Amino acid sequence: MAKLHLSPAASVTPTDSGVIVRSDLGTFQLDGSDVRLFVKEIVPLLDGTRDADLIADALPGYTRSSVHAFLELLAEKGVVERVRENEGDTFGALERWTPQERFFHKHGLDNSEGNTRLQNSRVLIVGLEPWGCVLASELAASGVGKIHLLENGLIGHDDLLSVRYFEPFNLGAKRRDIVQAFLSRMAPWCKVSTAPLFLSGEGELNVEG
Repeated sequence: MAKLHLSPAASVTPTDSGVIVRSDLGTFQLDGSDVRLFVKEIVPLLDGTRDADLIADALPGYTRSSVHAFLELLAEKGVVERVRENEGDTFGALERWTPQERFFHKHGLDNSEGNTRLQNSRVLIVGLEPWGCVLASELAASGVGKIHLLENGLIGHDDLLSVRYFEPFNLGAKRRDIVQAFLSRMAPWCKVSTAPLFLSGEGELNVEG
């Protein structure tokens, strides 16, 4: 089964009544709050590394048939495309890092050396207030290989206003667990681990995990 990715020409815009999707085939309105939530969860998975079955596996809150049907609808609208084969590799794998490789090359790193360094890097993030959540997602998207999250807090109402991927049903959940789950879907190449945040009696940071 072919892997799927979001068309480079596509865009998805949430509205009060659903979402507006744009592609080379035109502009389409998909109505319903459930559609808006579905699109928000499915779009990060369309990175060229998964086929329809793996996308369905990553969305346990929906039936497999509904995920397949929605992907077919998006494909009909020109929003989702199959990954193209290219010399034994996939479009997603080859093209995902091209802009960064150009940036690194401009600054003296040949070929994929910069991305290789990112993939071999490890980052510790202490605290997941809104800025920490944004930092974690940006680092994962950039290609960092491992991220370790230290956080004790639970998701509150203020978090819902500040972090775009937190949902009302996440209220009361551990921040670190929800962020870890989101990053694992958004950036499957990044290994994300978590632990509680502990300070010793002397105020020293104890890193677990």
